[in-house]
Amino acid sequence: MSRMMMAHSKCSGTQASMSNGVEAVARSFRQMHTYKPTRTARRSAALRCYASQGDSKVAVITGANTGLGKLSAIEMAKQGYSVVLACRSAERAEAAAEDIRSTCKADGLDPSLDVQLLDLASLASVQGFVSAFKGKYDKCDVLMNNAGVMAPPTRQLTEDGFEMQIGVNHFGHFALTAGMMQPLLAAPEARVVNVSSVAHEFGQINFDNIQSEGLLAYIPTMGWGAYGQSKLANVLFTYELHRRMRGAGVVDIDTNAVHPGVVDTELPRFLPVNFYPIMKQSGLLITPEEGARGQIQ
Repeated sequence: MSRMMMAHSKCSGTQASMSNGVEAVARSFRQMHTYKPTRTARRSAALRCYASQGDSKVAVITGANTGLGKLSAIEMAKQGYSVVLACRSAERAEAAAEDIRSTCKADGLDPSLDVQLLDLASLASVQGFVSAFKGKYDKCDVLMNNAGVMAPPTRQLTEDGFEMQIGVNHFGHFALTAGMMQPLLAAPEARVVNVSSVAHEFGQINFDNIQSEGLLAYIPTMGWGAYGQSKLANVLFTYELHRRMRGAGVVDIDTNAVHPGVVDTELPRFLPVNFYPIMKQSGLLITPEEGARGQIQ
């Protein structure tokens, strides 16, 4: 992780925003690093008291307005969770919340849904979401890092100057998870789910060019190399988060990375050649309901 922080400082582009972005991610890294080993205790009494204030379990799902995120929100709401739909578009999120509400009411349920704005391409937005969440909720039982970007044909940058896929898929969720550690620790048992991909198998963390800069770094693979890198980062982050939690004596936060499968969702919307319809006709895609099982269970 520290090598990744050093690599970011070498990147060019929008230098002012990039510098701010690197410092924001570094702060998140240091925040996670502050948890000291306390192997003899799972939680402090104060944290347990803090967690007991809320009766309902709370689940935060990024990208909950469509695809796997929306299906996950439906199922979590049916299980009795208060579901926070953390989405970039308030309009789309509100429409999704209405659909989820109607689906649950058809089963005789009255779901607890809350739409909160979150743009993972903006670390300021991530910080704003965390502050708003902490002002409203005592704890977070499930943090589902579901939202993602897959293989835009041209290289794009986040607000902070990161390449879009590593910025949204990894750094945005990394900063979000770091900011949500206190609410996660306040839950009697908590779960962090990072939605990765089998694409991590061809991914490589290029510390010398984490930004995928230059014609030979992005265009030849049409963004797939950067996508694989971001998905590998998801998996490595999951392992490292687990290691740090156990090293700090925290045994009741589970960390999981899941590959949902090749699912019939909106994820391929940026592909210059969308081969998903052909795969669907060939029976090679699974349904969102099937794909969401791993991150719900």
